Amino acid sequence: MSKRPLSPSSSSPTRKRQRTESGTPAPADQQPPLPPAVLLLSMPKLLIQPPSHPQHELSLCLSLLSLRKCLKISNLGVLDECRCHTGIAEIGLIALRGGYAEQEDSTWADGLLSDIEKAISQGLVLAQRHPSLYLYTPHLTFLSSQLAEQQGNMKFARAALSRLLNSTTYPRFPAHVVYAAHLDNITFLISNPTPTNAAMSRPSTPTGSPTKSPSKLRPVSPTKPRMDAKAQQDTNRRQILHILGSLRSLASANAHTSVVTLCEVIKLRLLVRWGLWGEVSNMLKVVEESLDIGIPAATGPTENKENGPEAQSLTQAGTTAPLQKSALQPGAESTQSEKAADPKASGSAAVDAVEVPTVDVPYHLAMLQAHALILAIMFHVYSGSVPKDHITPRLARLHTLLDSGLFDTTDERSSGLVELPLSDDTNTRPLTLQLTPPSVITSMTYLISAVSRRDPVGRNPKRGVFAREGLVHLEGEMSVGAVAQTIPIFASRAEMREAEARMFKIQADLMMEGIGLDISRSSFVPAKRDMDALITHLRAHDIWECYAARITLLQGYLAHAEAGWKYTLMHTNTDAPISKDRKGKKKQVAFAGEDGNDLTEARRQWGRAKDCYRVAAAVAQESGDNWLCVAAKAAGLALDLGLRALGEHAEQWRIGEGEEQEAEGDNNIDEFEWMAEAAELVKECHGMGGTLGAVGRVLQASLDVQDGTATLSAKTALKTALTLTTNSQENYLRALVLAMCSSHYLLTAEDHARDMLEACSNIACGLGVGQKKSTQSQSQLSQDASATEGGNKLGNVPLRLWCGERLAEVHARNGEEVQTRKLRGMGEAVALAAKAKMKGQCPS
Repeated sequence: MSKRPLSPSSSSPTRKRQRTESGTPAPADQQPPLPPAVLLLSMPKLLIQPPSHPQHELSLCLSLLSLRKCLKISNLGVLDECRCHTGIAEIGLIALRGGYAEQEDSTWADGLLSDIEKAISQGLVLAQRHPSLYLYTPHLTFLSSQLAEQQGNMKFARAALSRLLNSTTYPRFPAHVVYAAHLDNITFLISNPTPTNAAMSRPSTPTGSPTKSPSKLRPVSPTKPRMDAKAQQDTNRRQILHILGSLRSLASANAHTSVVTLCEVIKLRLLVRWGLWGEVSNMLKVVEESLDIGIPAATGPTENKENGPEAQSLTQAGTTAPLQKSALQPGAESTQSEKAADPKASGSAAVDAVEVPTVDVPYHLAMLQAHALILAIMFHVYSGSVPKDHITPRLARLHTLLDSGLFDTTDERSSGLVELPLSDDTNTRPLTLQLTPPSVITSMTYLISAVSRRDPVGRNPKRGVFAREGLVHLEGEMSVGAVAQTIPIFASRAEMREAEARMFKIQADLMMEGIGLDISRSSFVPAKRDMDALITHLRAHDIWECYAARITLLQGYLAHAEAGWKYTLMHTNTDAPISKDRKGKKKQVAFAGEDGNDLTEARRQWGRAKDCYRVAAAVAQESGDNWLCVAAKAAGLALDLGLRALGEHAEQWRIGEGEEQEAEGDNNIDEFEWMAEAAELVKECHGMGGTLGAVGRVLQASLDVQDGTATLSAKTALKTALTLTTNSQENYLRALVLAMCSSHYLLTAEDHARDMLEACSNIACGLGVGQKKSTQSQSQLSQDASATEGGNKLGNVPLRLWCGERLAEVHARNGEEVQTRKLRGMGEAVALAAKAKMKGQCPS
């Protein structure tokens, strides 16, 4: 007979059960009250609000009030007292960064600076006196360095962080505390590379501080020997790399692979930030293997004294062998151009179909992968790598990460907080980091996608598609208050303004991509309209200074392109068409500029472009943007070379009120000095990446031809430029290179020259082709607004006319009269359409 368990309904005799506790909870008034210290210490966590909240200031005030009241409790425990001092320092720093101490109506913040200093000093005394509070010492030391940095005393702040790094050792302190000390030092050194200059530039603070306020700092004597800026920069970088290497070694010894990977991503970011492109390629291999991204790292360009960072990918470009015919045929401007011309391929922002691994990684690795992929794409775009081999797979992987939904979070991770697990043990605390918020990564993906698509040819170039959709995405994010979600609860108002400025800058960058595309496609009306909107955007959000050089350079590009159109059409021999007025009488259409106004307008635009290039170079040099400075100087040199070929002098014109104004002293430039400066600029271009490297070789070829004794070297330079532009799909610049190459073969290899001219003409036509009416996309985001509103459907008219004339000359020499008449007729029709278009755009 089997036994079965007894139940309350069983008939077996059981002893009556006694109730030991009540089944209902006690009323609230009968529960024991919380101790005052516990209640007051918990108030800040319940009250604090992010800086985007309207009650942010009140929450700070009440939080400080609760902590101050807690300190007045008699018989307060040592742990609670230390927590109070730490909380006052933390919340006080948030209020201090927010500027409440300087506001007259914020009387609650009076004496806040002295309260923070007192709280830090007393907290450190307690932490050092009681061994059980040793974990508070690193945090209070870090708060002390932050206070000194806020006051402008960078020397004290750096000394405090160095003391923190030396005293926080493992295993005396937990691993996450030791790692945080290393990262705090690295962050400070990156933000403040020159402590003396940074301290002198900070505003003064109220007196009563244990550290020196900037108003009391003694200025450095000009006669006292100081370390120059380059030496300071090198010393600072060595310190950062040394601390980073120590952190990586420590994490590797403790088998904390997530921290090791973090160190590698940080080093990659530093190399990109410092422009050490020769070391980026090897570091990129290490990072992609460590993160298991699944994309084989390609061998990137390395630094070379002769050719610059793009030299490794051009091992055959320096020879004088004939150009490969396959690279010059009309269809060789790539299947990419045909894809862009296909509305099915270009109507959406989807990247090319590439096999990418499925996203099956934890959140912290996905964040690191996103950062690494963005840096990798930037590197390959800069170096001019082949997109389908280097850029497209990484871009597809980045889009896959975003589409996986890993970054669609509404919790604290939406502000960029990431926890790096140090071990599988749940008792081990992770390392908490503040990384880029997911919404910012999404916006950056639109921007990096637009930047990586360099081909402007086609019905709807993807560069414009990504730029427009990115702007729409940003407007939608800002309308729903997405910026507030990217700010952690412990941030200050200053950090909120920085977050907003970051989004505004991404928006400005996307607008610039659209303007650059419009200029390259000769859509001058949309470019001017968007330029005005961009300037308004920069002024409204007070970020003009960050973009002054780039805006000026774009203005120069726009004026330069317009002048080229006007000058070319003025010298094109076409008869004015016959039209009818309202009464049906025939009349001759008079084009703008037939009385000589076009030449005056072209010269005015040339002068404006020259001034813009000069100002952009000066502003970029002052701000330390060497790449932009070289780009502006290269544009100015290209303008000078073109005007010299036309027999004009840009120095004779400036922007006046309809009259030509002669500049003083600009037209008396020594020829030898000008050539020496041009040669030096060409050398600088060779070390500035793929695009500027190609520009430098085009300028070198022009200088060699102008000299008249180095035709062979000019051909070599153009071959190298053609290789660079073909690899990177820079078809706008590639068309110019093809045109210049063809001029060297018109009399020696007609077939070769004809292939190049046809390819160049196809690219020039593709720079203005519009969408088909039968295949208009239903989404307004994927449509090119410039194609319908003042856009250009004629392509690059000056280049088309030049190619047509050269091809007509080739056919005429061979006696092909039919082809000659056809080409010349097509040229006249294009010129007439272009003149009519320019007339409609000219102000009356």
